[in-house]
Amino acid sequence: MLTTLASIPSTELNIKMTLAGSVPEKVLVFGATGLIGQYIIQEIYNARSSFEKIGLFTSESTARSKADVLNAWKEKGVDVIVGDVKSNKDVAKAYEGVQPSLPMVRK
Repeated sequence: MLTTLASIPSTELNIKMTLAGSVPEKVLVFGATGLIGQYIIQEIYNARSSFEKIGLFTSESTARSKADVLNAWKEKGVDVIVGDVKSNKDVAKAYEGVQPSLPMVRK
């Protein structure tokens, strides 16, 4: 059976990641407003005490079309970074100071 991060309760996710020794202090999620990504970002947020910083990267079109969703994340303290995923400059800037991310972008 395939287990996804979205199917693991946040406390269990926190324990599994800690035991694996792979809990990054700062995370960046691409595709956090998508079909799967919305669950991933929620579980990461639920385990927020494990992280110094949580960020999500989104496109300008998504920033416009899902402004309410993104504003809600901002109010919760999640960094919302708007850019073009096809732009090396935008992606490199978004990655500054974070550990490997959980890409949820479908191409």
